[in-house]
Amino acid sequence: MSRDRTTGAHIAGTGEHKTVQVASPSAGQDFTIAVPSGKSWKVNIVRAVLTAGAGGSTRTVSFDFRRQGSLNFFSVNGALSVGGGAAGLVTMFQGGTVNLPSTLVLTAGDTIASYTSGIAAGDAWNQITVTVEEWDDNQGR
Repeated sequence: MSRDRTTGAHIAGTGEHKTVQVASPSAGQDFTIAVPSGKSWKVNIVRAVLTAGAGGSTRTVSFDFRRQGSLNFFSVNGALSVGGGAAGLVTMFQGGTVNLPSTLVLTAGDTIASYTSGIAAGDAWNQITVTVEEWDDNQGR
């Protein structure tokens, strides 16, 4: 493992800072992004816009950060509430209103996923970006 298990700091030093664009899912669907094979990410910012179709109840959004698809590593519940016919922006970062821990490091196969309670067929996620510090876990092996 190339990270300090206590602090989450990468032993190899500073990684490459990058912004990952996430493809918008089909209308009425939530999104998931996986850390690529051979990479580790320190998650700095997650940003996305949900446009709720007309009608329906308030949509409440939560995010899960999962280890290898099953073990829930970190959750943000109630990150955003959007009524029918409205749009809402969620931005999560360390020290923000929707706070991410400074040690949020994900490894290959780990995922970030939105879960929208009350999602309707006309609802759409877009402008989804994840800003990370990325390391190549295969480097130097």
